[in-house]
Amino acid sequence: MRDPLPSPGGGLGFSGAGCRLRVVLRLAPVVAAAVGDGRSALPGGERGGPAFVECGAHGAQPLNRIGFEEIRAWVTRAEQNIDAGTLCVTWTHFSTIMQAAHKAKRIPANPFRDEDLKAPTIPESKAIAWDKATVAAVRAALPERYRILATLAVAAGLRQGEALAFSPDDIKGDDLHITRQIIKVSGHFAFAPPKRRKERQAPCPPELAEAIRAYMEVFPPVEVTLPWVDPDRPNLDWKDRPLRTVRLLVTTTRSDSVRGGAISRDTFNDRQWKPALRDAGLIPPPEVEWIEPRAGKNPWPRRTWAMPREFGFHVLRHTFASVVLAEGETITKLASWLGHSDPAFTLRVYTHFMPKAGNRGREALGRFITSEPSEGAEAPGEASEMDLPKRSPEASMLNSDVPPDALSSPPSRPQDVT
Repeated sequence: MRDPLPSPGGGLGFSGAGCRLRVVLRLAPVVAAAVGDGRSALPGGERGGPAFVECGAHGAQPLNRIGFEEIRAWVTRAEQNIDAGTLCVTWTHFSTIMQAAHKAKRIPANPFRDEDLKAPTIPESKAIAWDKATVAAVRAALPERYRILATLAVAAGLRQGEALAFSPDDIKGDDLHITRQIIKVSGHFAFAPPKRRKERQAPCPPELAEAIRAYMEVFPPVEVTLPWVDPDRPNLDWKDRPLRTVRLLVTTTRSDSVRGGAISRDTFNDRQWKPALRDAGLIPPPEVEWIEPRAGKNPWPRRTWAMPREFGFHVLRHTFASVVLAEGETITKLASWLGHSDPAFTLRVYTHFMPKAGNRGREALGRFITSEPSEGAEAPGEASEMDLPKRSPEASMLNSDVPPDALSSPPSRPQDVT
């Protein structure tokens, strides 16, 4: 393993010979402008400090020594250790950083633009949903303080970060106004816009509103103040970020903690979610390894859970989608509720939740060709002679090549494609 070499002019350093990728940025303004968005922890927050594409580190070399062979070798090793989705995201970040370095004239070319270098792909997979009994079992296995998070996700389609950032003040009549999530940037907790900055209205059934009111009687909301991550200013110093105070519905038991009572999704997943799945009989107990600490410290257990990726908190959002589609709601409306920009994407992800799609059309066609028309019934679009407007002789002459029916029939209404 070689030591990092200084790139010309300070430049960028790369470390990622193993399954994980780590990019040390000394050219923070250039790279932050290229990769910074509200969903990424890349910019680091402190000007001049390192920022990472956290997929880890083995070996090191400057960017101007990374070419086709180095990237292909890295991908080969990474495929053995990380899932395809993480690899694809990392590939995108890595390519963006290399392009930023190329534009800054730190490297002669971006090796990712080599036509023989193929980006990794994510195998097609279908989202899964739980039935009502499974959702109820997992929810019951959660501590009472956190059950409402599962209710928010399955009844309104909230992502985990959005549920953790939810406030009762977000209820607007029959809707939830989703405007923020909780993220973690360089070890700091912060509020940020929803994924892809897509604010949206999610449904709030009366039963959900009542569940929230009942929860607040036992666990009153807590005001939490955190920095706001502006996607348009990703490289802003942490101390200069504006603060926002939100009355959070769900917080930790210690509201005076460093993050003001906001819940860490990693802590929630390890200490609440996975044990609930175990208690519901969905996953086995964890493997426990006792770690010997330094002298004078007590051993501590490290738990490794065998949880399928599909059983993450996000499965509740998929369940929301399956329930909505099973009741005949349109893909367009579901996409709006989920915050998807493209309904076609929603259709690709959730089309298998529509097993009866097309049944109504087939039944209608069957009735059309087998049933006898009732006496006096008119064919669709056919108008009686009494309904036809009178035409002047001039109009008849001007439109002599157009069938009279085309002029006399009222225009058909456009079909609702949503």
